[in-house]
Amino acid sequence: MALNIEIKAKISDTELIKNKLSQLKKEILRQKDTFINLPDSGRLKIRCINDTKSQLIYYERNENEQLMPSNFTIFTYPDKAKSRKALKNFKRNYGIIAVVKKYREYYRDGNVRIHLDSVEKLGTFVEIEVVVNNNLSEIDACWIAKDYMFNKLQISTDCIISKSYVDLLTNKYY
Repeated sequence: MALNIEIKAKISDTELIKNKLSQLKKEILRQKDTFINLPDSGRLKIRCINDTKSQLIYYERNENEQLMPSNFTIFTYPDKAKSRKALKNFKRNYGIIAVVKKYREYYRDGNVRIHLDSVEKLGTFVEIEVVVNNNLSEIDACWIAKDYMFNKLQISTDCIISKSYVDLLTNKYY
């Protein structure tokens, strides 16, 4: 499993954030995440990206922390038909928790991923993910995530959200 550190905040001034990220390359993604009801503590979702690419994503993280270490595995489906078949099987065998739809502006700065998300029924958020790897420890990733959120983007600590979009959408807080 891969590991990253995540921090998320609800924001109101998207233009201010966009201006601060304007020097970075931007990619536009329309994502639909279908969350599968799992019997264990992890999360499983099938993500459809721009209606052309699908991924199966399994992750484990503590949703009650400001900085959330997230262990994850991503499998990319080779074609749409296999993705639809997998989703149908998951629905039948486990059931669906919810579907989260978002418009994402994706920026990258080295091993820092910045998401400016407009989430249907929830509003606008900025999410920082710092990838932990052989060159970067978990502690260093935490410092980088905080520096990005609080110094570079100047987001107030009052805006920090320690819940996933699916939990906010379904009002489930663990």
